[in-house]
Amino acid sequence: MFVKGDWATIPVRTGWTMAIQYGRLPSGTLDAISVRGKAPSTEEGKAYLFEARLAEGPPDVLASGAKGSPPWWLLAGGPAVVDDGVYEFRSSHGLDQGRGVKWDGPKQEFRVLAQELRADEDTKRFLHALKDMSRDPSNYIGEAFVIGTGTTTLLRV
Repeated sequence: MFVKGDWATIPVRTGWTMAIQYGRLPSGTLDAISVRGKAPSTEEGKAYLFEARLAEGPPDVLASGAKGSPPWWLLAGGPAVVDDGVYEFRSSHGLDQGRGVKWDGPKQEFRVLAQELRADEDTKRFLHALKDMSRDPSNYIGEAFVIGTGTTTLLRV
């Protein structure tokens, strides 16, 4: 995804919904994060690259709206096609990355962003082909936008 400017000021598009789920191993280690939601009917059949990112930084700095963007840690990301009004993407985390997450940190904001991908009908049927397309900036259409925000107590350590 190619974001221009400050992550905190990316425009929000209405009409999208999202739910985020966390998968844990029996040990409590973060295993996977998946995001699923509904898109407006005007987005049907379009391919997007999605990213869920966690704002990192001291809560007082984040709450004050300090100038500049805090670091945004990638929680989950990947391409998906809106099909029957629904999109879904998932990221698996390796043990090292999963162990580096605490579940009981302070509440912090996360944002889910999307940016449309230029893809033909054949490409849309294959997730690996969409991933390849998302690596080339010339395959993006328009600017990235926020489809939803929320808070989580996940904390990267």
